[in-house]
Amino acid sequence: MQFKIIKICENMKDLMIFVPLYALHHNPEIYPDPDRFDPERFNDENKQKRENNTYLPFGNGPRNCLGMRFALLEMKLALALTLSKFRFETCDKTPEKIEIDSSGFARPKQKIFLKISSRF
Repeated sequence: MQFKIIKICENMKDLMIFVPLYALHHNPEIYPDPDRFDPERFNDENKQKRENNTYLPFGNGPRNCLGMRFALLEMKLALALTLSKFRFETCDKTPEKIEIDSSGFARPKQKIFLKISSRF
């Protein structure tokens, strides 16, 4: 996949551009089998095989998210704390495949039900 640099005319200086991140992050040309969990996609060898701006969870450039590192650290801590105290399992109501809404936000089309139990 190749990206084209577009020169924006001066009369379009206030033009807002939206990048569909879900579509970009789930493009099979960039990430083969995009619905499969594969942490190896982000190792150094695989990162070099694709364009720089194909993974943009916090934006890019001089105006990317200021709290990116803090947000990542907080998410990791919250996840570690939650997983250390609770066990998450599928149940009868858990859907087989989770379909994502195409509204631009990465949210599921239907509710996701899980069985949560204490680890203690």
